[in-house]
Amino acid sequence: VFLNDSWEAITGLESKKTIGKSLFNLVHPKDRIKIEQMFENAKKNPKKTERSFMRIKTLPGKFHEVETTLSLMERSSEDEDIRLVGTIVDIEERRKAEKALAEAERKYRNIIENALAGIYQMTPEGQFISANPALANMLGYETPYELMQSITDFAAQCHVDASRRYQLAELLEKDGAFNNYEVPLKHKNGHTIWVNVSARLVKDEEGATHYYEGIMEDITQRREAEIALKEAKLESD
Repeated sequence: VFLNDSWEAITGLESKKTIGKSLFNLVHPKDRIKIEQMFENAKKNPKKTERSFMRIKTLPGKFHEVETTLSLMERSSEDEDIRLVGTIVDIEERRKAEKALAEAERKYRNIIENALAGIYQMTPEGQFISANPALANMLGYETPYELMQSITDFAAQCHVDASRRYQLAELLEKDGAFNNYEVPLKHKNGHTIWVNVSARLVKDEEGATHYYEGIMEDITQRREAEIALKEAKLESD
């Protein structure tokens, strides 16, 4: 009995030509029973707003997904006809955006999971928030979960010289980021590995330090080769 201008903007159907017709005839056949039940529920529960999703026919003859709400209008007297008031909100663009976001997150996750470099997020106290398989493997753990459960204080448990970690933390707090610092770390099995680490500081909305995130690259073979070269040169000299 009434449609506002947004009806035409969403469906492409003229309001004056739609008034007098049944909404149920415009709903996708697979959604019709659900929407009919929604109307019955709205009539039985005057204080409750019903909410659902449906596909509605548009001018090109296609179906457009919308979010719909429905509630019973108050009557001034028992003799007054029952009226329902509803809204439809176009969610096609939102669904497309959600799908695109999910796809982007999937690609991002694949990149992280399959990266050769170790990628991590860590609290200022040294607790891993997240880590990829490459980092876990680099430090001797089978899975990122095992790494995050085992390492609760990165400085004390992983740094050969814990003071180096605190120096890097101070550098992050001062400059917000650093690149290509080479530091020795303890492998789970006890031996020392060398890593090249870059990191940045992430702050919360109040400007306080939230966590650190960064990348580690295992450079043990290179460092050992450099040490062996220096020793050979000394011996040669």
